Amino acid sequence: MTGRQAREAERRRAARSRARHDRAEKVRRERRIVAIVLVIGLVLALAATGLVLTNQSAADGAVPPADAAAWNHGVFGTVVQGLETLRSVGAVGIDTGATDGRPATDVIIEKAVIS
Repeated sequence: MTGRQAREAERRRAARSRARHDRAEKVRRERRIVAIVLVIGLVLALAATGLVLTNQSAADGAVPPADAAAWNHGVFGTVVQGLETLRSVGAVGIDTGATDGRPATDVIIEKAVIS
């Protein structure tokens, strides 16, 4: 192999490496976007349903019963830490005083971890 052929082979190898890196970076970027959309969706769902992590109505209560079998709804997630925070956010009440609607005061969730 001549020097020119070796340089050309190295150039092709570097181009393939950059392409793999670019594809991997694109996948990471897309996963971050999906994660952000999921967090936003979760936050909106929590705000709209009185911070219940199931598909049950907000009228059923802001914090679901401990017995998951009694819910009669699909469970989307489980609070494993910070239940006292969930209860304090739910304690702000509903703006209209009804069982469903906008929180009485704005609730800002600064961080949500989904795993």
